[in-house]
Amino acid sequence: MTFLEQFPPFQVCCLCINLRTGCIFTAIYFILESIGQIVGKAVYLTYDNRDNDGYVFWTLLSQIAFWHIVQILLGAILFLGAIRKKIGMVGLYCWIQLILLIVECSFLVIALIGYATSAVYYIPLFGFHFYLWLCINSYFLELLSENENQYKKKYRQTDRVLH
Repeated sequence: MTFLEQFPPFQVCCLCINLRTGCIFTAIYFILESIGQIVGKAVYLTYDNRDNDGYVFWTLLSQIAFWHIVQILLGAILFLGAIRKKIGMVGLYCWIQLILLIVECSFLVIALIGYATSAVYYIPLFGFHFYLWLCINSYFLELLSENENQYKKKYRQTDRVLH
């Protein structure tokens, strides 16, 4: 049993959508969310930076943009992997997104310790992102089982003849 197989699998995403379609919608959601976050935070930092310190503005914006550009690239990988039913692409997404979820969780804990009132609204968002990851992981496991079944059908043990 691999590490990703230890998480509980779902049969559907969002209670009524099959896992493949849910992965496609999730990829689109993450791409649009990341673009919106980059634009929204750039506008916010432009108007909130009262001391007009360009270094602080560009440092914060580059950190935010880096995080969300990674999310956009991962969304594109997931989108293509779900459309083409590519196990490797969906698996790559699962592993990298799991690492990012751990980083996101650590940032959330640090923010809650330091700024409890302003970071509380991130808890449901983190929960939603983790739920989407569980759905994508379930699709990955579904692809693995389909691939394993195709492999067993193609190379049955009874068809082999030993000389």
